[in-house]
Amino acid sequence: ARFWLDLRKSFAEHDEVHRLLRPGGKWAAPGQGPESTDDWVKVEAYMGLFETCEDLLRSGLVDLESFSRSYGYRVQNIIANTGIVEAKLVERGEYWERFRNLAVRLGVRLPPVQS
Repeated sequence: ARFWLDLRKSFAEHDEVHRLLRPGGKWAAPGQGPESTDDWVKVEAYMGLFETCEDLLRSGLVDLESFSRSYGYRVQNIIANTGIVEAKLVERGEYWERFRNLAVRLGVRLPPVQS
């Protein structure tokens, strides 16, 4: 239980990006998304937390069903932003392999990495 509480606390540190990406948030609208370097740094940190979660899932420290119920929708919210998908998961997808693996693990279809 303590582990899950610590994970929840880690996600709370990224609440600003989470709120911007969720339905009704500023970045959820078509054509909207991170613009400044500071915005992109926050998005990268948030996505990095999901990469850590992929490591935890792969090692069996977190179960997929519980993670999916608690945080899967957040991955969907990131994937719904075409600007983030294009910039991070297509153009620079080779650097986000663990995030991409997590998305696939959660049943999300992603465009191929640009070579």
